[in-house]
Amino acid sequence: MDYRMLLTYIIVDIFCIIIVGVIRRSITTDSGSELEVRMLRRSLWSYIIFMLA
Repeated sequence: MDYRMLLTYIIVDIFCIIIVGVIRRSITTDSGSELEVRMLRRSLWSYIIFMLA
């Protein structure tokens, strides 16, 4: 495998994790009901774990 391609893939993954983390932290109950916000945060946390795996 080309190492430049692998490095690019890793950098893109890191940026995606950072962006999802920022979105997760900025979600408030103004975005929806408490249940919706809690479920969205859990979904985003699951996505972060998936990206790390």
